[in-house]
Amino acid sequence: DSCASPIVNALEYIRNGNAQVIVTDKAFRENYAKISVQLVTPDESVTVPYYLVKSDDSWLMVSSFSVYTKDWKKYETRYVNVYCNDGTLVNEFALEKLNEFIELMGEHLLLSQSKMKLLEKEKINYYLCNEDEIEEITGFPTHGMTNLQFDAIVSRHLPHYHEVVHLLVNYALNPLPLFTLPCLQEGTAVCFGGRWGKSPQVIFQIGYFTLAQQFFKLEDILTYNGFHQIVGNPDFSYPISGIFVRFLIEKFGIEKLKLLYRRLSGNDKAVQNFSLDYVQSKIAEVCG
Repeated sequence: DSCASPIVNALEYIRNGNAQVIVTDKAFRENYAKISVQLVTPDESVTVPYYLVKSDDSWLMVSSFSVYTKDWKKYETRYVNVYCNDGTLVNEFALEKLNEFIELMGEHLLLSQSKMKLLEKEKINYYLCNEDEIEEITGFPTHGMTNLQFDAIVSRHLPHYHEVVHLLVNYALNPLPLFTLPCLQEGTAVCFGGRWGKSPQVIFQIGYFTLAQQFFKLEDILTYNGFHQIVGNPDFSYPISGIFVRFLIEKFGIEKLKLLYRRLSGNDKAVQNFSLDYVQSKIAEVCG
């Protein structure tokens, strides 16, 4: 579960001859090559980019970070290495607030002293980008994201609390499958980190209003399809999920939330197929 490459996830189909792997595009640059690979299986058809760099007489596969950020300046702080191509986007106040938030999240998540020491030693990689750079690195326009495959944060904002929460929750629960029920994953990030620069309290108000006006019901966000299709719009699904996680923490405590987070994680197919009855049974089982 540590790699989200569709080729890795479809190895059984490939071995059984039930998949096609097609190179659809190749682009050679001065320092690297980019190939687009289409994977067609009975379940899906996806196209993803892969990056390679020349090494002696062979090619090595690398991440987009290695390609696009290798010459970026590094700002080392207590818990984070911030990489940025434009130094005007970085200031000491923002770096200080980022580290303060990490310490606060360590307390919220009950991270041990040894875990915090390890985090201080290894540090989080944080790539601070402009609008064009983030699309180049991630493949799509976004304000920010946590790349769980590389334990890295990519963002147009500093600090981006929501994405920091994502990474620290996975660190606290390590080892953890790559996929988690979205109402818990996004709800936890909203509960502690807000969303798009808005504080958790502001996002909670949106959630309370949404439920009070009966636009949606709480159970609508409890499944993968409910979160993404019944509710769909993240302006509603994230706030409702945030107040749901807040309720769980206030009522049952952070350890119960962490246990539930584990129980409702798995591979992508498993998480997508969790039924409402299954999710409700796990909540009852963990929280009593």
